[in-house]
Amino acid sequence: QHITYNEYMPIILGTHFVETFGLVPQKEGYSDSYDPSVDATISNAFATAAFRYGHTLIDSNVQGYSRFGIQEIGMKLREVQFSPFFLYDRGAHDALIRGLAIQPSQKFDNFFSEELTNHLFAGNNSFGMDLVALNLQRGRDHGLAPYIEWRKICRMPPVTEFNQLSDVMHPEATRYLSLLYKDVEDIDLFIGGILEFPVAGALVGHTFLCILGDQFYRLKAGDRFYYENRGGVGTSFSLAQLQQIRQTSLARVLCDTADDMVVMQPLAFLHANFTNKRASCGHDILIPRLDLTAWQGRSTK
Repeated sequence: QHITYNEYMPIILGTHFVETFGLVPQKEGYSDSYDPSVDATISNAFATAAFRYGHTLIDSNVQGYSRFGIQEIGMKLREVQFSPFFLYDRGAHDALIRGLAIQPSQKFDNFFSEELTNHLFAGNNSFGMDLVALNLQRGRDHGLAPYIEWRKICRMPPVTEFNQLSDVMHPEATRYLSLLYKDVEDIDLFIGGILEFPVAGALVGHTFLCILGDQFYRLKAGDRFYYENRGGVGTSFSLAQLQQIRQTSLARVLCDTADDMVVMQPLAFLHANFTNKRASCGHDILIPRLDLTAWQGRSTK
C-alpha cells in the first residue's frame, strides 16, 4: 500500500490530484482517514476501462539486461505470452527486472502495439487476438455506461456533438469517432478515456483520472486495515514500524528480493535520469533499508 500511494499514484494522477483525492501518505503518526460508510469495492468502470489505461504503455519488445547494463534478452511480446520457459535460465528473472527498470514505456495515447492488437496470444500462429477489441467487448458485456455519461459523473461540460470533444482530444480523433459511432452518446468509455489528452502533471486524461482517483480514495478510506490506520493491539503497526515502512520503496524491494541486483534508480517506477540516477543497492541513504528490528518481539525467557 505504501509503495502504491507514495510512488505510483503521483505518477498516474499527478501530485496535485493525489492531494485533491486525499491519497498522500502521512509523514508521521497515524491516519484518521477510515470511514466505515465508504465502499471499497472495485468499481466496474475502474476494472473494465480506466485501469486498462496501461495497455497503451506496453512496448512491442521484452528486454532483459545484465548487471552491467548490457542487453542480453530481446523478444517480441508474443513470444513470451504463455511461454515462460526462458525464465528457467540462470539470471533471467533479474535480467527482466532490470529490463522493466531500464526500458522506457510507450506514451499514453491512442496508439497500441501490434503485439497487442494483431498478435495477442498468437504463439507460433501468424495472427492472434486484439486486446483493444476485447476491452470494448468486455465493457459492453459488463454494461458500462458510455463515455459521455462518465464525463457528466466527473463534472465535465455536457457534450451533444462530436466536435465538442476537440477541447479534450485531437480534432482528428473526434472526426474518426464521428465516422465509427452513430451518436456521440455511443462512445465506449475505454475509447473516450484513451483518446483524452493527459491532464497537466498526470499520465491520464480527466475522465480516467476521475475514476482512478475515486477508486484509490475508496480503497484507502474504506479499508479498516489500511496500513496507516490506528487500531487496537495487534491490528495496526506501531509508530516505529510505520516509520520504517514510510522510508521503504520499490527500489529497495527489488534490491533486496532479486538474486543479483547491484544498482537501481531510487524512483524505480521512473526512468533513470539526471535527477533519478541509479545508485548502489548498498546505498542506505538513497535507497533506505527496512529495519526489521521494529518488529522484534520481547524475549520470553
